[in-house]
Amino acid sequence: MRRAGYAILVAAGLLGFAAACTVPVFRFALDRWPADTFLLEVPPAWAEGDEGAAFEAKLRASKANLELVAAPGLPEGRARVRYAGPGDHELWAGELEPGAVLALSRSPARAKLVDLIAGGESGVWVFVPGKDADATAAFKKRLAERLAFLEAVGEIPEQDPTDPDNHLAPGPELRVGFELLEVKRDDPAEALFLEMLASPDGAALLESGEAFAAPVFGRGRVLGVWSADDLDDEGIDEVSLFLLGACSCRVKAQNPGWDLLLGYDWDEKLMAAAMAAELEAAE
Repeated sequence: MRRAGYAILVAAGLLGFAAACTVPVFRFALDRWPADTFLLEVPPAWAEGDEGAAFEAKLRASKANLELVAAPGLPEGRARVRYAGPGDHELWAGELEPGAVLALSRSPARAKLVDLIAGGESGVWVFVPGKDADATAAFKKRLAERLAFLEAVGEIPEQDPTDPDNHLAPGPELRVGFELLEVKRDDPAEALFLEMLASPDGAALLESGEAFAAPVFGRGRVLGVWSADDLDDEGIDEVSLFLLGACSCRVKAQNPGWDLLLGYDWDEKLMAAAMAAELEAAE
């Protein structure tokens, strides 16, 4: 699992090499990769009625990457959310209560994650403790120390501001930065977030009680998920340096990873970060 996961990153970096630009992967994704869509399936009669129209307006205002769709055969009063990106699967099913459904796209940890990325972090490593306290502490310490080292020695590819391929959209100052964000596995407010973070392929990690970590970048894209046994120092380096490297592969679907459901206004946050960077530079 470890070697295969890292090899995917290397392969992704080789795709589209002839048309490479020097914008690092993490910033290219933030500027140019819209988040994959999650589908909110509801009964057709509800979707086509006044309640559905009113809810759709609220959904658009929430900025969540969630699309309302009519699903024939779905019982009245029920709804489900399905990830329509790679590995299409059902994420949630329950009562069709508009307020509760909108809340699926937000949580305290996801709000912090978005703020960190919009603030300029190259990647946020979400760390989920395991049941074994000693093993968890050792894994967290190793990951934190390695990320601090990479932050100190990592470099952004040299940018040519006259090259249109290297144009940056409004956002924070381009820099190297890695943050460790801990999310408790038994926090009920983060249950859906953790399920998305692990993805169906990593569901065994949630069930086993092992500590695991997942790097998130761009507009909420999870690059992969690994336990301590599957993530040595070399792996931490390769994953993190992949994010700092020039984005030679511009097609999102040809890169590894999957997206999170997030209900936050990325453009507003990035514009605020750009204005803050301009004010700091003017001082």
